[in-house]
Amino acid sequence: GENDLQIGETSLAHLTNLPNHTVTKLAGAGHACYMNKPREFHEHLVAFLGGLAADEAENEDVFI
Repeated sequence: GENDLQIGETSLAHLTNLPNHTVTKLAGAGHACYMNKPREFHEHLVAFLGGLAADEAENEDVFI
């Protein structure tokens, strides 16, 4: 969350090294944004996972 002032920047630096990542800062949430803003967190999580599933479906090989 945007209020994560303790380890947020360090975590962000590490996470940007992961493939297929996205960064979303939830307004008014701390490090445990899933607890501070559970609805918003899960909306973003489901959208992210749906995007991965769509990318995977596009990349599947079709054998005939």
